[in-house]
Amino acid sequence: LTRIQNERGNINIFMAGKKYENTQLPNNVQYLGLLPYDQTLSYMKACTCLIANEGVETEYLGSGKVLDAIAAKTPILAYRSAVREEQLGKDYLGFYKTEEEAYFIAKMIIENEFFRKKIVDQLSERYKIFSVDGQGDYLYEQFLPLLK
Repeated sequence: LTRIQNERGNINIFMAGKKYENTQLPNNVQYLGLLPYDQTLSYMKACTCLIANEGVETEYLGSGKVLDAIAAKTPILAYRSAVREEQLGKDYLGFYKTEEEAYFIAKMIIENEFFRKKIVDQLSERYKIFSVDGQGDYLYEQFLPLLK
């Protein structure tokens, strides 16, 4: 992010959540505090790109933040792992493995409207799976043979 901000100069970086409450953040990062959950989607929709919290748990836990990004249809950079592939799909264009890949993808999301739209389209498809209606359809299909 610092690299992109140094190149472009007009990038605003925000962090939110209790996790960062007592963290010393660089001067170019604004801390929003703990956001009320009912306002989270509005904040996410106002962003050009999100970055998934990545840590050891990335390998085995899903993320509500990733699902919220899908609902907001806001591109999210995410470290490629089996769990993230399950949430975002194996062909998701916002996956990275290295810092250099993350930089390149973030730059593409910011500068290339076609690339950004492709990611938004991918998120729209994933939303159909994870939405309440999508989950209802899935459960219906699973239980239908049992009802016959």
